[in-house]
Amino acid sequence: MFTRDIIKINKRLGGSLLNISSLEFAEELEKDNKGSYKKSAIWVRAIIIDHPFTDFNKRTALVVVANFIKIENQIRVAEALVKIAKKNITDLDKIVEMIKNANRREN
Repeated sequence: MFTRDIIKINKRLGGSLLNISSLEFAEELEKDNKGSYKKSAIWVRAIIIDHPFTDFNKRTALVVVANFIKIENQIRVAEALVKIAKKNITDLDKIVEMIKNANRREN
């Protein structure tokens, strides 16, 4: 994804940009990483932890995740994003694990 696309997503949700630097950093970091879960984790951390928008950061992150992976369980993925925000989880591997676990289909 590109920073400008994420800014547009947030704007459509009703937010506005506060700080672009973490988004630009995430865009550069994403280029060096493979795997859709890893890329989504990079953006989740940049959006949820760094809080670059006035509002709708978690919703923006959910839309971004959906651009990288097929979300099987939107509610559980959204709950995982809230948990990441509440616990201020910054470790990318942990974020990947949380998104993967949340996205598993319930049997």
